[in-house]
Amino acid sequence: MLPRLRCAAVALVVLAVPAVAQLPTITDYTKTFEKRDGYFPVYWDGAKGRLFLEVRLGEDFLYLPSLATGLGDASLGVDRGTIGDEQIARFDRVGPRVQLVLQNPRFRAVSDNDALARSVRESFPLSTVASWEVVAEEGGRLLVDATGYVTSDITDVRGSLRTANQGTFALDRDRSAVYLAHTKGFPDNTEIETTLTFTSDNPGARVRRHTPDGRALTLRQHLSLVRLPGPGFRPRPFDPRMGIFDVSFYDFAKPFTQELVTRYAIRHRLQKRTPGAAPSEPVKPIVYYLDPGIPEPYRQAFKDGAGWWTRVFEAAGFQNAFRVEDMPADMDPLDARYNVIQWVHRTEADYSIGPSFVDPRTGEIIKAAVRMESHRSLSDYDIYAGAVPALGGEEAGELDPWLSGLTADVTPEVFAMARRRQHMAHEVGLPRPVDQAGQREARSVGRLPERARRLGHPRDPMGLYGVRAGRRGSRARGHRAGRHRARAQVHHQPRRGIVQLLSRGDDVGERNRHDRRAAAGHGGASLPARSVRRARDRSGGAAGAT
Repeated sequence: MLPRLRCAAVALVVLAVPAVAQLPTITDYTKTFEKRDGYFPVYWDGAKGRLFLEVRLGEDFLYLPSLATGLGDASLGVDRGTIGDEQIARFDRVGPRVQLVLQNPRFRAVSDNDALARSVRESFPLSTVASWEVVAEEGGRLLVDATGYVTSDITDVRGSLRTANQGTFALDRDRSAVYLAHTKGFPDNTEIETTLTFTSDNPGARVRRHTPDGRALTLRQHLSLVRLPGPGFRPRPFDPRMGIFDVSFYDFAKPFTQELVTRYAIRHRLQKRTPGAAPSEPVKPIVYYLDPGIPEPYRQAFKDGAGWWTRVFEAAGFQNAFRVEDMPADMDPLDARYNVIQWVHRTEADYSIGPSFVDPRTGEIIKAAVRMESHRSLSDYDIYAGAVPALGGEEAGELDPWLSGLTADVTPEVFAMARRRQHMAHEVGLPRPVDQAGQREARSVGRLPERARRLGHPRDPMGLYGVRAGRRGSRARGHRAGRHRARAQVHHQPRRGIVQLLSRGDDVGERNRHDRRAAAGHGGASLPARSVRRARDRSGGAAGAT
């Protein structure tokens, strides 16, 4: 009797445990969907308007959010091409669900001591920003319905509007959807774009001014999931005199005699195809693509201004290392594979800016996203028109020296385009000029020094500031770099040319003789060997907002 009771009890236990449902394969589940293959493949369910994402577990990747469209008002921080904060992310599985987790590389222990590294990781939080139910599985790959997340306010538009006192907005899910035209897949990146509609019963005046119906504000948001860069890039210690931004993190492996914060310069990866050769072609050149919406004469002015950097790279021993080209018709400006110069319009004149997505671990630029504002030239013309009546008269002495030095044959277009050339060079990466006391000559590129009489030389935009690649005594010795003010230090540092400050190559095995040959071969210019040696690869991208 006892054995029978035991068997019955076991049977009851077995019956009480529900059977685990067998998940379908990804192939079967998506057989009616449209697949867009890529780094993380996506599947479009047109019947229900859903976007599915095929993920892999335990693999870190770059997570890059941005805005595809803007509001036309710079004060709100909602511009076309605005980029968010880059993150390192990964997918983790917890039971039947997959979580999207953002890592925290701002706090590290650069050490072989695994226990120390773990103690740092456990001292600071992560961010789990999404969780999805697994709907299909195949070969270690999982399928999730990501529609709800990609159509959420990832870039925090609501926060920007609230901070600007433009009202409290809510995201309307029924009026938000995947934007298929710019949702694509490539071997090293997946691009997802969505249309978001924000609603408010009491929108602010600026929103009402720029929107057909301020109660319904519709923008497009973009998300890039990008494979981490491969090995071979060496981080460069940041120097505030470089005139660029940095990435920083706390390194708790440092001794107490050192500052815990480590700063790396942000820069493009640039390596010589033939190490040791001077000059040499790069393994991969740096290319910036111009927005097709940029008209003439701006287009040529921007090419001339940004193209000045070609000479800097030549001085550093690189041939054909930097190019500015027209954007192909089929290129998406938000595709993470390309550096772009976008044309941005607003109802009032405001800043242009040259930000970048970077690898938070190293400072390597993944994508530069320069935004050039069209309205600035109206301000340029106002300065020109206001100065012309005073030229040649008694009031000329009251003008700034650079304005009183204008010649009569300088036309409004020549004046404005000369300023836009310098403006472009700055946004791609040129430090703002400073005077001998380490103070900036101008609060923005809206003011040119007395060398403005060189306006008639469009191929020499930097002649306006007396700046030359690698030249000692250059006036461009310092610049506000991100949060770090270096004005005091600049005055006490030895003068260095732009090439020397901004650049230092990954080819460290070259000898001085190669450097001197490079200097001698650069158009007859005499460049200090030390300058050339430190200039083999330039920190590019965001020099700041002007």
